[in-house]
Amino acid sequence: MSISINDYHHTREVIYNGVYREATPGACYFGVEIECESAGDNDSCWNTDELERNLIGCKFIPLFDPTEDGSLDNGVEFVSQPMQLSAWMKIKNRIMEPAFSALIEVGMRGHESQHAGLHIHVSRDFFHKGNMDARFWEIIGNMFILMEQNWFSFCSFARRPMSDYAKRIMSSSDTRTILKEKLKETEFRSRAQGDRYRAINLEKRATIEFRMFKGTLNIETFYATLQFVSNFCMLAKHGNREDILEMDIMDVINFKQYPELASYAAKRNLAINKNITRDTSKGEE
Repeated sequence: MSISINDYHHTREVIYNGVYREATPGACYFGVEIECESAGDNDSCWNTDELERNLIGCKFIPLFDPTEDGSLDNGVEFVSQPMQLSAWMKIKNRIMEPAFSALIEVGMRGHESQHAGLHIHVSRDFFHKGNMDARFWEIIGNMFILMEQNWFSFCSFARRPMSDYAKRIMSSSDTRTILKEKLKETEFRSRAQGDRYRAINLEKRATIEFRMFKGTLNIETFYATLQFVSNFCMLAKHGNREDILEMDIMDVINFKQYPELASYAAKRNLAINKNITRDTSKGEE
């Protein structure tokens, strides 16, 4: 017996924070997709009885659903139930760390693999409940502006350069000084929509998906990424456009202090390289 890998289009009942069938209105929930690959020749190299016992034993399964993904070579995507950041923090040592260790032990890799990504979904209701009205687009605009004007430092944090799986909406020739003029609302909306392979994907019905992060099975990197996305969303929702236009990546990192996020930012030298204008996304975790 080994882990049952679900079809890519598999669906299941949504359970919030691992307990509730109804979401708290307006709360910020994070669902994650953890992709990993094996260097082995086939899935029998890693999909073993022992791995199944370990992942079920620490309750990683059924919190995560193992799912096939055609973009991976001999890999698997683990799709989580949605949880608030506080709930994610509570399971760091009890569920996530032993699960990552079990996956690494059988030869699975995240950051070191060729194709694996880490995708984070945030509940749409957090940004603005209801239709995509002016307030919704104001918040989304804040996110795109903050990311686009700090693109290379965001890539450095993500450990992943621009790719066909996580495209930006501006051309590389657009500069910080003309962002204010370039992002007219009608043009911005047409650029931001219609392509699920944007770095920020707006094509999901119930979530907004952040696609730019390279895969990881490093527990500290995983939590730093969750905390970064949380700060990014909070800042976009509560910041005003004039301030957003002057912000850099350290404003996101320092919006709310987290030990994992601060340590990761220091390791990536983001305070020093916050205004970089070239790709420094490669390197160790």
